[in-house]
Amino acid sequence: MQKTEILEKVQNVIKETMNRDVKDDMLSADIDLITSIGMNSIDAISILVRIEEEFEFEINDEDLSAELIQTTGKLTEYIASRLG
Repeated sequence: MQKTEILEKVQNVIKETMNRDVKDDMLSADIDLITSIGMNSIDAISILVRIEEEFEFEINDEDLSAELIQTTGKLTEYIASRLG
């Protein structure tokens, strides 16, 4: 799977999970999700659970960090590395 495909899926998961109006420009690869969409810890957990379902793998406990879900770019890189 190409990184652009992964990024698009990540953006869709975030839009579907958040209970706010999230525009595409708020989800570009290098924009901080906390400041751009007001993501909180509950949102982050919900997004990570949906990511696991969408990409059919479990996120390793040792990989969990605020930095992992800081931007869609970082999350995309992590998923790409897991999918090989």
